Amino acid sequence: MGTIREAINMILWRGICSECRVVLEDRLAGMGFVEISACSIRRVDASYIYLKNGKVLPIHRVRKIECRGKTIIDR
Repeated sequence: MGTIREAINMILWRGICSECRVVLEDRLAGMGFVEISACSIRRVDASYIYLKNGKVLPIHRVRKIECRGKTIIDR
C-alpha cells in the first residue's frame, strides 16, 4: 500500500471500515497509543484525519493500519 492517506481512502471507498482499525501515537494514553475504528473517520487529507465526532488528528501520528487481520501500514 502507498501512503497513509491512500490506505484510509481505499478503506472508506470500499466500504470495509468495520473490518479495519487505525493505531495512533498518543502521548496521553497509558500505553502510548490509541486504536480507533476506521468507521469513525469522516475524511482524510494530506495532513489530517477528520473524525465524525469533530476531532482532527495529525496524519503523522498514525503508526499502523490493520484491515481484515492484515497490516497494510506499519511505521
